[in-house]
Amino acid sequence: LAMGLGLQWLDPPRSEALDPAVPGALVDAFKLSLGFGLGGKHGGIGFSWHHLSTDRAPGLDALDSFDVGASIRQSAYLGLGVVARDLNQPRIASDAPRCLGCPVDQTRSYDLELALRALGDDRLELGAGVRTM
Repeated sequence: LAMGLGLQWLDPPRSEALDPAVPGALVDAFKLSLGFGLGGKHGGIGFSWHHLSTDRAPGLDALDSFDVGASIRQSAYLGLGVVARDLNQPRIASDAPRCLGCPVDQTRSYDLELALRALGDDRLELGAGVRTM
């Protein structure tokens, strides 16, 4: 059983700001993430909640999203993981920056990854993954 807590400051580069000449036009935000996981020798499952907070873009403020994932470790040499992101497809409001055609729902996406461990542990691992929406 595990729990994790994360806090990110999302600060876009000036080149991606709404108006690079105006410091107040930068849409910075804080993202709080809380995750829970349960696992054993042959696999695990996890759930996470993400909350966005910003005072510069009301359309993005208080946006919540949820993810769920699972992993299966067939052996010490092979593992498979899958994640579903933005399960609730949070709605981005019409006053969000750079949002033409809003309101819009955040698109749900799915990740699939395969990991091969040549030595049977995490000293040497080769992974390949794909994301689809």
